[in-house]
Amino acid sequence: MPVRRIVVGLDGSEGSAHACRWCAELAQSLDAEVVAVHAMELPPYPVVMEGIAPVPSPIDPDLYVVWQDARRQVVETEWCRPLQEKGVRYRAVLLEGEPAAMLLEAIRREQADLAVVGRRGTGALRELLLGSVSHSLTHHAACPVAVVPPPERHG
Repeated sequence: MPVRRIVVGLDGSEGSAHACRWCAELAQSLDAEVVAVHAMELPPYPVVMEGIAPVPSPIDPDLYVVWQDARRQVVETEWCRPLQEKGVRYRAVLLEGEPAAMLLEAIRREQADLAVVGRRGTGALRELLLGSVSHSLTHHAACPVAVVPPPERHG
């Protein structure tokens, strides 16, 4: 089965960045298009996340629009950089909702031939309590899923 379209999940973590680099290499070798998906569930109150401007409450529409623009800028210019550097055809898609569900929807809607996600390696107990995007995708995606382990740490 040829791989023409790959959906890669991005969340700004080291594992996600490593998965994007791996995906960029693969997509380049296959001449595949990549749909880079960043999905997050918006909280009902403002919060601060590492690497992104503070997440405003959706209740303040003016601040929310500014935040969305800043979020898109980070995803497209920083998180998708490996795709740009390899000259891979890609689109960045930002979705709001539970990440695993949104990635599954993007896989279906984009008719992806492959999904790629990073693995944080947080352990079985934390995965059981918090859930795991990679775990959900491997059980529910309609296409093969590549779960890229975090890069090895030396020293």
